[in-house]
This record gives sequence, C-alpha cells and structure tokens, in this order.
Amino acid sequence: MKKLVVLIILGAAGLVAYNYFTTGDISLIPATSQSPEEQELRTLEKAFQQAKNQYLQGSRGASLVGIDTPADVVGAMREIRRVEREVIALKKRMTSGSAKVKAEKLLIEIKAFARTYG
Repeated sequence: MKKLVVLIILGAAGLVAYNYFTTGDISLIPATSQSPEEQELRTLEKAFQQAKNQYLQGSRGASLVGIDTPADVVGAMREIRRVEREVIALKKRMTSGSAKVKAEKLLIEIKAFARTYG
C-alpha cells in the first residue's frame, strides 16, 4: 500500500513538472492549451531570459577578471531591444485579455531591466 501511494505521488510530481516545463504553469492538468499568441509570447519570454542571463554573465565576467566583454553585453542588449519590439507588436495583435496582461508584465520586466542595466 505504501509503495502504491509513493508511486502515485511520484507520478503526480512528474506530471506537474512536465506541465510546468511545457506550459509555464504549475498545475496537475493544464487548464487550457495555449493559443499561438501565448506560445509566441512564451518564446519571447525565454529569449528575454536568455539575453538577460548573457548580459549578466558578460558584465560579471568583466568585473571579476577584468576582461573586456563589450560584445557580449552589447549583443545581449540588442537582443533585449529586439524582444521588446516583438512583444509590443505581438501585444497589438492579441485578442485574449489574459495574454495581453502577460505581455504587459513582460514589457514591464524588460523596461525595468533596460532602465537598470541599459
């Protein structure tokens, strides 16, 4: 009986992890499938996170070792600006209210990062 309970718990945890990595939401069963707009927004969000990490790594490497890494930093900021333009364009064509809210949150995050580091 204990083995069955453990197996059910592990299965549920695996399903939650799978749903989190595919949809970005923590749930046992996804409530709805994502629209193409939401999928594109998720892709842009991932691109922003990667560019942000690249920027932070480039600036951290320059400060720790004294190595000049402006190409990494400039390239990352250029990518962040590209993502910002694409999110703005995507938000204009969005029809879903919840997707617009997510896009606005991403824009706020991008602008805050650019204001702080750019």
